[in-house]
Parts: sequence; structure tokens; C-alpha cells
Amino acid sequence: MCATGGCRRFAHLNDQGVPSRHCGVHFCRFEGGCDAERAPGTEDVCVAHVCEEAGCMRPRTHRTERSRYCKNHECEIRDCWHRRWLGEFCPRHQCARLGCELKGEFEHYCAKHRVCATPGCDRFRFVDGENVKEMCEEHCDARVIDGAPLCVNHICAHRTCNNERYQFGEHCADHKCAVIGCPQLRVRMVLSQTMMLFGGADMVGGINWPLSPYCRAHACCQEGCTERPAENSSFCQAHAKCRRPGCTNGVDSRAPDPTLCEEHNRNGPGGTGRRGVLNHDAFGYGGGGGWPDLGSWGVNAAL
Repeated sequence: MCATGGCRRFAHLNDQGVPSRHCGVHFCRFEGGCDAERAPGTEDVCVAHVCEEAGCMRPRTHRTERSRYCKNHECEIRDCWHRRWLGEFCPRHQCARLGCELKGEFEHYCAKHRVCATPGCDRFRFVDGENVKEMCEEHCDARVIDGAPLCVNHICAHRTCNNERYQFGEHCADHKCAVIGCPQLRVRMVLSQTMMLFGGADMVGGINWPLSPYCRAHACCQEGCTERPAENSSFCQAHAKCRRPGCTNGVDSRAPDPTLCEEHNRNGPGGTGRRGVLNHDAFGYGGGGGWPDLGSWGVNAAL
């Protein structure tokens, strides 16, 4: 019979037919075998075999006799019973690079954060996609490009530029988009004939076309503009176009609807339209007017 007080069920039999001290409801189901009574609230194990993590009621693993945590909290390294840290490994077996959750296989570092093979250098090795080089960027042993000081992996991808490329991108700081985190190439500004007189940065088709500070996705589409576009627009606030179809006027940022031009703000919903030509307030800005002693005009006229 079950040894739990008040229980009249028969004792549980294991796979070998050996009876437990408790029934199937009350016996500890720890993988290594246990005759103790199951603790209330746990996942079928006794107090001695529940995970030590605060608030966790799962059973401990049975990989080693010293296991103290469940499979979700114990280090993934075989024969290690310590608690995981940021990822699947304990601090001893995790990569020593701050914030990296990978396994530290090479002197406490993962494959991508191995130290440069140059004696005395403590920089990380250069990583090109999935390929980890033997040296860091400072001690790169690749062959340099003819007439340039850098190899193909470190030189700016912009033609005629010999600068070192920005980390995590293909272009140097002079040719990379100025938006933080964007590695794209800066777009060339389209200039009017007047603005071309001021020259530019690069020669294309016999004309000097300067580069915008931003790439195509982050640059205002207005010719010669060096600003970023406004939200949900291809133009900056100064060059944003009226949203009315066919209208090429710029928006009036001071108007009630900043997505419309001055004219469509007046003639839109609630607008007053243009007022009489004899009115001092011909454009509807609230200045009064009309014939002397006769009040303001109530007539709208097309100017």
C-alpha cells in the first residue's frame, strides 16, 4: 500500500516489477529513481530533486550526480552542473566577449571572437561573413590591391577611394550614409544649372556631382537638398509637396493642414477661398477690409 498518510492506493511498480513506497500519484518520478514522496506543486518530483532555481518546479537533470538544475537552467556542457548565464552556457563555458551567448571554445572565446594570432595582440580576429580570419583587421595578412594601401576586404567599395571601409559595411565614413547604422552608399545630388557652378565631389559624365550626406532611402528628393525627408514623405519639411493630385506647390507648414499648400488650405474643407479684390484681407488671413463705412466684402473673386 502507498506510504503517504491517508492514501489507500496500491504501491507503484517500476519497469523491473519492484514496488515503490508510494502509489502512482505520490511517488517521485526522478529519472535516477527515488523512493521519496512527491512534493506538492512540483512536476512529479520530491523536494530533493526539484530545480534549485527560485520559482522553478521542474525536475533536476540526471546527467551527473551533482546536478542541481533542470534542463532549462543547467549549462549545456556535458558533466557541468552549473547554472546557465545569458544563453545556454554557464559563465565558465560561455564566450568571454561581453554580450555574446555562444560557447567559449577557444581560450574562453567563441569562433567569431577569437583573439588575433599575432603575438601580443589582444584584438578580435577579422570576420568576413562566416569566414573567421587568423588575424585582426589591424594585422590582416591578405594581399593589398595594386596601387592601394588595403586589401579587397578592407578598402572602400566606392571606386577611386582608398580609404578603409566602415566596420560592418562596404564603404568608408566619407561614402557611407550619415544615418547611424545604415551601411548604404550616399546618393549623388541632382543639381540645377545654377548650383553646378559651385562644383562637387566626384566627376561623372564630365560634370561634378556632389554626394548627399544620405543614401537614396534617407535623402530628400528635392534637387540640391542635403536634408532628410519628413516622416512618410520623400521630401524634407521644406520641400514637401502638396498632397492634392497634380499640385506641385510646396506645403504650408504653418497652415491647419501641413500636408497641403497655401492655396489648397484656403480652398479645402472649411476654407474661405479668395476674397474680393477690394478687400484689404484678399487672402483670408483675418485683416478686415471693404468699402469705407460699408463693412467687409462678402464676395469671392478669382484673382
